[in-house]
Amino acid sequence: MSGALIFIKEDLQTSDLQIQLLVGMSHVCALPASLVAGRTSDYIGRRYTIILASIAFLLGSALMGYSPFYSILMIGNCIVGVGVAFALAVAPVYSTEISPTSSRGFLTSLPTLSLNTGLYIKLILSITCEFFSDQNLTKMSKEEETNGRCQLSMENVDENEDNHGKLNKYAFASVMAASIISVVFGYGE
Repeated sequence: MSGALIFIKEDLQTSDLQIQLLVGMSHVCALPASLVAGRTSDYIGRRYTIILASIAFLLGSALMGYSPFYSILMIGNCIVGVGVAFALAVAPVYSTEISPTSSRGFLTSLPTLSLNTGLYIKLILSITCEFFSDQNLTKMSKEEETNGRCQLSMENVDENEDNHGKLNKYAFASVMAASIISVVFGYGE
């Protein structure tokens, strides 16, 4: 989310306080969810709790990608926080339960390793996006400079769309890329 904060602030006309609340919302919602995750996994099972966490993460990511308003963006970020808390609380326990004794330590630490790997890849993608965006901005004309965005994944945008539609497409592409990375490498923010 760190790479999109500048564009969120421009597009939704938010203040610095609102941006700070947006960044912290997933952590605020993750705290009570992590307290409930253990009881939920005991009640419905570890596997179904991980599926529930994946659904929450996907739903929250889709809400954030399509949010035209700040409040919907906050709700999506809160749902993502719940999904992350459930997954990080239950996945190591489930890994411990199903793994053989000889590889239990490695498999128990795998969710943490996956989380950090996903965060590292997100950081690299964010830096790459910023680098290419800055290089392209210097080459664009004055009219194109106001609409410049990182166009690594969606280069063919209809010319008749307004800036808000373009930003939502880029935000949705970045959220979906983060979702795919988190599914492949683990659960991350």
